Amino acid sequence: EPIALPLAVTRQISVVARPASLLSSAANAVIQALKKPSAAAAPNY
Repeated sequence: EPIALPLAVTRQISVVARPASLLSSAANAVIQALKKPSAAAAPNY
C-alpha cells in the first residue's frame, strides 16, 4: 500500500522529533550556560 508507508514514516518522524527537540533545547541551554559563566553559577534550578 503506497499510503501505509508515509503514515508509518510520519509517525516515526514525530516520535523521533520530540526527543530530538528536547535534546536540542537542552544543548542550547548548555551552550548558553557555557557562554555565560555567571548564569551557570547562579542557582537556576
